[in-house]
Amino acid sequence: MKLKLNKKTGLIIGAGAFLISIGFLGMMSFQKADEKSQLESQFTLTQTRLQGIRLESLSAQPEELQNQLDLLSENLTQVKAKLSKPVNSTNTTSDIFDAAKANNLVVTKISTSSPLVEIVQGVLLSSISINAEIEGSVSNMNLFIADLNKSLKPSVIKSVEITVPEKTGSGIIPAPAGDNTTASIALVIYTYEGE
Repeated sequence: MKLKLNKKTGLIIGAGAFLISIGFLGMMSFQKADEKSQLESQFTLTQTRLQGIRLESLSAQPEELQNQLDLLSENLTQVKAKLSKPVNSTNTTSDIFDAAKANNLVVTKISTSSPLVEIVQGVLLSSISINAEIEGSVSNMNLFIADLNKSLKPSVIKSVEITVPEKTGSGIIPAPAGDNTTASIALVIYTYEGE
C-alpha cells in the first residue's frame, strides 16, 4: 500500500519536522549558553578567591617574618648583655661563698683557672673554670646548687659529686643531716667577647 501525499501535506510535514529540529537545536543552544555562563561565573569567583588567598598569605608573611626577626634580635641582644659581664674570679668566688653561707654550708676548698678565650658555635667567648669543695647537709647542698644556677649566669655546672659519709658499726647507712657531707663542684662561667 502506497500512501499518496499531496504537495500541501508534504510541505506541512516538512515544515513541522523543520520547526521541531529548530526548537530542539534552540533548546540545546540555550542549555549550553546557560551552562557556559554558570561555569564562567564559578571560574571568576574561584579566581577571585585564589587571588585573595595568595595576596593575604603573601602580605601577612613579610610581617610575620619581621616579627620573628625582631624577637630573635631582641633575644640575641639579651643574651649578649648577659654574656658581656666580664669574668672576675674574685666576684665569682665571693658569690660561691655567699651562697654557701646562705645555705649553712662551709667552703673548704676553691680554685679558679686563668681566663681562656674560645670559640663556641662561631661566637668568641672568655671562660673561667672554678672547682670548689663544700661541706654541710645534703638538703642544704641541693639548695646551694640551685642558688648557684641562679646567681652565676651565664655558667655551666660541669659536675657535682656529693659524698655522704658512712655510719660506722651497723653497716652502710647514710649519715643524718648535718654530718659532714661533702660536694665537689666544677663549673665554667662564660663572657661574650664578640663574633
